[in-house]
Amino acid sequence: MADETTRCPFKRRQLKDWQPPLPCNPMRSSVVLTSFCLVSSVLSQSISELLGNVTRAFPNYNVVPDVVSEFNPSAYVNMMFTDAQTGRSVTPGSGQELTMTQTEHAPEFSLLAMNGTSDPRAFGPLVLILVDPDAPTPQNTSYASIIHFLGGNFTLGPSGTMLTNGTEAFWRYWYPLPEAGSDPHRYILLVYPQPSNFDLEVANFFASADDSPPWGVRSRFNVSSVANQLHLGEPIAGNFFLVRSNTTVIATSTATQPSSTISRAPPTLTPLSGAGGIADDAASAMKILGLSMATLFFALV
Repeated sequence: MADETTRCPFKRRQLKDWQPPLPCNPMRSSVVLTSFCLVSSVLSQSISELLGNVTRAFPNYNVVPDVVSEFNPSAYVNMMFTDAQTGRSVTPGSGQELTMTQTEHAPEFSLLAMNGTSDPRAFGPLVLILVDPDAPTPQNTSYASIIHFLGGNFTLGPSGTMLTNGTEAFWRYWYPLPEAGSDPHRYILLVYPQPSNFDLEVANFFASADDSPPWGVRSRFNVSSVANQLHLGEPIAGNFFLVRSNTTVIATSTATQPSSTISRAPPTLTPLSGAGGIADDAASAMKILGLSMATLFFALV
């Protein structure tokens, strides 16, 4: 088993002559890849255990202090992806490594607060921010952080766990695309209470943000500084996963990721509804994970 330094090589050093990788859509390439449906261990853990795990993982993987100065969550946010190749549900635990194919489609989100309603802020509206603090590589973070998703007006759905969003995301989802040979990148999801004037303030912020190439205003995004400027306060929940460059992909097309100078994304309603891999009972768990075997049950603690 690799030690923590090998698994999480986020010590800084300067690399020279880096160029942005050529974009490539894994689904439009010839691939030699094995994908798995990852049924997360979150199904067998209590909320307090989940919060404890993610709270410890943030400093262990240097999310604290690289992205946020401190992290004291009162709720647990979960992500569920649909593998672009197999169609299977993928629900990562905190710090779990996924493939580029598994994270190609926008995730769905769920949120659980301690004792269900202990933090009234969990009911929303909420702001969700997903960033990569390891661009272009974990050793050279000159473009960090890259915004991979930014959306507001998320609220808990009727089930009390699923986060839904009926308005367009300010920045639509960009799937992870680490450069070839890079160590795994961290992708950090943070959940903030949404202030009443957020929509106007976020628009004004990006209107005056640095639009330098290669990724324009999506790059050099300082989460803590921006959260302070937009009056978001401290995150009430957070989670993260890892993705490394898919070295088994053999590119045969020129299909592209959004260009490095892309402007604000067009309206999107993803994610609108759904949740990650936590449910209130076994039936809900099977539905959320997309499992069709009626004889399969999950015991939730």
